[in-house]
Amino acid sequence: MVGDDLADAFRTGGAYLSQAVDWALGERAVAPDTTGAAAVTAGIRLDDALRGYLAEQGSKRMNRDDLPRLVLSSMQLRLTAHTLAGLHHIRPHAMPNARGDPPARQDDPARAALRGAAAALAAFYGQVAAALARPGGPVPAAPPGITADALALGPVAGRPHLMWVREHLYHLLGNAGTITGPAGRLAELRHTPWWR
Repeated sequence: MVGDDLADAFRTGGAYLSQAVDWALGERAVAPDTTGAAAVTAGIRLDDALRGYLAEQGSKRMNRDDLPRLVLSSMQLRLTAHTLAGLHHIRPHAMPNARGDPPARQDDPARAALRGAAAALAAFYGQVAAALARPGGPVPAAPPGITADALALGPVAGRPHLMWVREHLYHLLGNAGTITGPAGRLAELRHTPWWR
């Protein structure tokens, strides 16, 4: 159950992140309430399953460091998305830049880079979820298509929504690479017959 609930937490958290970034960048007219509620529900189910696992461990035991890392990573994903979904007071359509200019146009390369990074992170977490599910797929080695350099957007003075989105995605990117090993070990453990 912990593996299934972890998969669900990563899947719903990735969807929430993608919609929250669109909301923070002014791409969505409505806040991501539905995906936010689904991510919170998945987190509650994971918490319940984790309590049950710790109280009554069966024959399959996880490394003591792997499980907390995966659970905390799913929580960081959900809370990052929640924070970005709460940035409505600095959304670009609601606030001109420091010179009083109107918000950036849709073809702004910095905004496009942030949307691309969010989509790549959401896809990465979706692949982690697929690896943890039954039957599982391969665990990705790192978030595909993004690096820390991709989030170096140049000056963002007067554009606080870009700065905040960039910083949140940067922290998620730094943490994402640390879960591939634990996710791979959990996926392998889940696919090992209980009698072995």
